[in-house]
Amino acid sequence: MRIGCATWMMGVSTLPESIQRAVECGARAVSFLMTPQKYQRPGDEQKILDLVGRHDLDVTCHNTLGRAEEEPDPLPRLQDEIDDIIEWHAASGRVRCVSFDPASHEARPGEEPIIDIEKTIELLKYTTDRLWRRGIPTAVENWLGNSNIDAFEATKQGVGNEALGALVDLGHLNIAVNTGITRGLSADEFITRMPLTIREVHVHYNDGIHDLHAPLEPHSIVIEQAVRALARRGFNGIATIEHGRSGDLPADLTDKTANSIRKSMSIFRKLFDQEQKDSQ
Repeated sequence: MRIGCATWMMGVSTLPESIQRAVECGARAVSFLMTPQKYQRPGDEQKILDLVGRHDLDVTCHNTLGRAEEEPDPLPRLQDEIDDIIEWHAASGRVRCVSFDPASHEARPGEEPIIDIEKTIELLKYTTDRLWRRGIPTAVENWLGNSNIDAFEATKQGVGNEALGALVDLGHLNIAVNTGITRGLSADEFITRMPLTIREVHVHYNDGIHDLHAPLEPHSIVIEQAVRALARRGFNGIATIEHGRSGDLPADLTDKTANSIRKSMSIFRKLFDQEQKDSQ
């Protein structure tokens, strides 16, 4: 298991700076939004490749299957972005997983998007097939609308490809447990019963109602249950810290962001390692 950082939450504006900041925080992996090339500036490509190689970083990419009202046909975009990921992986050999937010529809104002399971399955069949031909597995994330085991079981059966796994977002899971979306399952039970291989985890915290993307706090029952269940399950993927600040921040706020990331890394690692020790 490696702990990494989301490059879009590091509080600096360029990808090379984000990667360097992640490494300084202790990251062994980095996650790119959409593709490694999407938000790079002219001249950044080789710098990014060099940083990832020099620091022996694993890489994930986090993408989306689209929202129908904003993108009626996401397939052309997905085709182009998968081409970019495959090209970057050919140059680096570092992409360990490409994850996707599920396809969705807009809901009423103030409500969570409605997950379109059929569209999610259709697009995951295409993306998983293409990426797995190059040895890159995929994962689908638990949003609130699909944070129940039945939805993941239906997705697994519908896609029918063992290369498809799950990205478990701990912040989303905290809300889902707190609000009953998991249909009575605790975080421990949700992780234990997940029918897909868990390839990545997004690590952040919240108040159980709002998706705040806040740092982990000690003694959170849901987070502690989830991390311990991951350890018992033998999780060997990437735990991506997904809190911080996007954009270019003043130095004092950038340092504050880095310290909060280090704190979450420490809490996650201690819980994980302790459960592994207790299970021996």
